[in-house]
Amino acid sequence: MQNSSLKPIAIALCAVIIASGLGFIWASSPSWSNAEKYAMLAHRYPTRITDDNVYSLLSYNIGYLSGLTNNRAVVRDPDFQQANMQSVKQRLDELGADILAVQEIDYQADRSFNVNQQNEIAKLGYNHVAQAVNWDVNYVPFPYGMPSVHFGRVVSGQSVLSKYPMIKHRPVILDRVPETPYYRDAFYLDRLAQVVHIVLDQQVVVVINVHLESYDRTTRGRQLQQVIALYKRYSTRFPTLLVGDFNSDPVSANAHIHELLAIPNIGAAAFSIDNYVNTYNSGAADQRLDYIFYNRAFIAPIDGRIATEFGQLSDHFPVLFRFKLRPLAVHLPTDDAPRL
Repeated sequence: MQNSSLKPIAIALCAVIIASGLGFIWASSPSWSNAEKYAMLAHRYPTRITDDNVYSLLSYNIGYLSGLTNNRAVVRDPDFQQANMQSVKQRLDELGADILAVQEIDYQADRSFNVNQQNEIAKLGYNHVAQAVNWDVNYVPFPYGMPSVHFGRVVSGQSVLSKYPMIKHRPVILDRVPETPYYRDAFYLDRLAQVVHIVLDQQVVVVINVHLESYDRTTRGRQLQQVIALYKRYSTRFPTLLVGDFNSDPVSANAHIHELLAIPNIGAAAFSIDNYVNTYNSGAADQRLDYIFYNRAFIAPIDGRIATEFGQLSDHFPVLFRFKLRPLAVHLPTDDAPRL
């Protein structure tokens, strides 16, 4: 009699365990193929390109245009997201940068109401696009709280958008945080270095777009070593711009960013160790996390600045850099075939 009374409880418990397991697998499973995740896209929008041999690059962690609500347990507002999209497009159009390197951009996410933010920005005339998805899950139970504040489905990552042709795109997945519980690691994003080859008036320029680990300092240090190796590999042959959100403030104890600053002949846009503007948090910026580095042998700086006019569209301010190419740059072969 006792065993028969326990049987329904055991069956119910097994059902809960199976349902939980299936739910976990579904929630943490990707929905995009690798071909989609790391695609190069081409558009035919009207575009404006100047003919003065001066180029510009804007690096911007847009925080999926959530302003200061990024990662906060708030109910999302579609009107707020739409207004931020219109504002960021207006500011980007006014600046007219030739290349955009963007972090935390949503391609298909509940938290941004499934607007493909990359495609919306491309309409400004960025006809050459490389996307690198670093977060592809069917459900993110974060921020903690009621399901109404959870991120839900997220397909997000990093993008490079250019008014000039791209000929190569290589995403590099960086080290993950070790010894992370499986239930957290299954929902955690990849950290990427996105390597893109762009042709600026017959000269091949390499842009390395990164977003390094924000929480674990040791892992961030290992990732930075991987990024430095990439920079050194390309910067001996090509004009190379290493840009993005490094999550390393120079005044922090043992800040890893100093390892990059110590590389011989490296330049940093809108930055010197004694004079710089912070980029985070845009509400009251007290940290410098975003940078544009370049190799001085190939790239001649004109000017750079922190574009504070973007305000609180994101929790980061973007970095803007204008430059020219020195004549030592590697040119395309005469048949225009990308032998890289």
